Amino acid sequence: MANTPNLKLPLVDANATADVPRDMNALAQAVDTNVKAALADVTVPDASLTKKGITMLSNATDGTREDVAATEKAVKTANDRAVTAESNSKSYADTQIAFTKVQIQQESKQDIRGLERELANLNLQLEASKRVPSGVTFGSNFADSFGMTIDTTKTVTTAALSVGAISIPVESVTGLAAGMEVTIFDDVNIERMTITSISGSTLTIPALARAYKAKASVARTSAVIDTVNKCAKFGGWSTQVNINVADSTVISGSTYTINGNGRKLVRLSNNWLVTCAYLPGSGNTSIMVSKDDGNTFTQLVVLTFGYEESYLASFGTRIFVLQINNSKTAQCASVTIDALTGAISNIRYPDSAQTEFSSGASLVINEAGTEIHAVWTSKNSSYPNSFNIRYAKGTINNLWDVTWGAAQQVTPEGVATANWNLPSVVLTADGSPQIFARFVTVNANYVRSLTLDSGSWGYRNIYTPGDYPIAYPSVAFVPKSINGLANGRIWVAWQGSDSTDSSAYNIFISYSDNGGVSWSTAQKITNGNTVSMWYPSLTVNKNNKVFIVFNVGSVGGGMKQASYDGKNWIVSDVIAGSTYPTTTSALLDFTLDFEQPPFVCKTSQKIAFYGRWVKGSETPITENDIRFKLKDTDEAVTWVQHDAGLTVSAALNGQTMDKTTAGNEDQFVKALTASGPAEIRLTMKRSSTSDNVKINKILGGVG
Repeated sequence: MANTPNLKLPLVDANATADVPRDMNALAQAVDTNVKAALADVTVPDASLTKKGITMLSNATDGTREDVAATEKAVKTANDRAVTAESNSKSYADTQIAFTKVQIQQESKQDIRGLERELANLNLQLEASKRVPSGVTFGSNFADSFGMTIDTTKTVTTAALSVGAISIPVESVTGLAAGMEVTIFDDVNIERMTITSISGSTLTIPALARAYKAKASVARTSAVIDTVNKCAKFGGWSTQVNINVADSTVISGSTYTINGNGRKLVRLSNNWLVTCAYLPGSGNTSIMVSKDDGNTFTQLVVLTFGYEESYLASFGTRIFVLQINNSKTAQCASVTIDALTGAISNIRYPDSAQTEFSSGASLVINEAGTEIHAVWTSKNSSYPNSFNIRYAKGTINNLWDVTWGAAQQVTPEGVATANWNLPSVVLTADGSPQIFARFVTVNANYVRSLTLDSGSWGYRNIYTPGDYPIAYPSVAFVPKSINGLANGRIWVAWQGSDSTDSSAYNIFISYSDNGGVSWSTAQKITNGNTVSMWYPSLTVNKNNKVFIVFNVGSVGGGMKQASYDGKNWIVSDVIAGSTYPTTTSALLDFTLDFEQPPFVCKTSQKIAFYGRWVKGSETPITENDIRFKLKDTDEAVTWVQHDAGLTVSAALNGQTMDKTTAGNEDQFVKALTASGPAEIRLTMKRSSTSDNVKINKILGGVG
């Protein structure tokens, strides 16, 4: 019998007798046997990148194998993640673009301000050269000067002076020299004397014609040189009293709190100190006031709105309060308090429709008292998973009523692992708000600043320690009037750990001199890996000395302060012994001269107040002098532009200059017998101490 060539199946030839059952069975057996034998020789390889074959299906989206095939589910999961990543990257890119835009605009503004100032100086010089075409010119608008130097050296006597006295004991002789003319004055008398000699801290002068009180001023220039408003205005006679308060009681009770990082201590224009304390469980916040420099406190009012955290700002004798509470989920509140009457008014809600608030908020008022700015962190229906920063700006009318603008969503985080908290807000040199806060995400912590320009918020990293935690940033903007810097300086302090001291918090500091565009490398002020330093509160005194008050986080650790003298940070004890303070808030007041900042803190028994400063009161007077040096000459002419109601006289090297007047400008001329060092004294007088008049510009030339 013949067979097929491949599977060897039997074939029926023409001579065979048909037997269907037999033949069908034979065919089936032949197919079974031969197909089995044929398949035994067939081998299908595993699939690879270069050949076809057998492969396994997989739902994994994060593997690296090259011998499995993705299922439809895996493809969808990967696609969903790609869409999310694209959205996140777009959000990040938008944020970075917004920040870059803000940065470019800020740098442009600074360049423009610099050019404007340079142009003003050039115009001043041009105006002087037109008046003195053939001589050497000088001038000042009190922000910039050329060809002249105003001498602001000043000291005070250490004892009362009697008529006929020729020896004057003073606190300091720095900047003074024999041959210099000085003005001696108190609130009653004034006269000008030339120093004949100096021995130690004693000046020798010709006999006084009048008597003077202790702490009488001895000044080269008694007028106030206002570089911000570009004028010379009247100063007064200042008296000083040393204040030293330790552990005074703001309010008794171990349960009272002052939670949060914003300012909780303010000083009013009448020198009263105001702070706040919350009693948990009651819903009540006590506003406490001291009328005797912190020695005693009494309750001014009680706010019964149920908010746990309160933050303060003040203007004049008005107190502005921002309140938030984690359990008060719908809104935050603001109120205005008249410190003189205790009246509560202007209850407003800067924000509403929030689902949860986080700890920390801040409040600041502009120098004119016409704007109020507030920040806080919260969740809402648009961003339900993260705490984000919210900001609102309000206007203050002449009745102290606040009208809040719409709250702004500053940050747009949308995942539970990315959160902002503990925000503070300051107003920089151009009056714009800048926000500082802690930002925490997976394995990363940041101290960041956020700036607003043309309606867009952008952030900048100040400190990025990775997964080492940070907390409680404290901020102060120091204006040019205090530190002399064109853009002022922003200081930021915080507590944090690092790779060196990973088990304990220490205190860090950074600053910016260009409005927050760039920041100094973070400096670690304290060290140690056993005991943490907590709750820093930063402040600056009238002499531009920077202080940070913080607690030592162990039982009986007390409190310390770090002070900066312009070169080094010096850490010293403030509270020692068994006291265990926690949250702290220092007073930010550029009118005070302190060596230990006034501050409030929570202890185990109460809310306490500490502070050591010099309290000054100023009596206005009607006569001031300005002295400035010129190049050597034998002749000088000067023009003085001033407000109406102000009388000016002048002397060159003590000799009265000839005066002519045209409107509100006086011209003074004087020739000397020989060329030599030259100094002009301008004497400004007003009829009444209530007359707010000033000199606006000085121009002149020498032969």
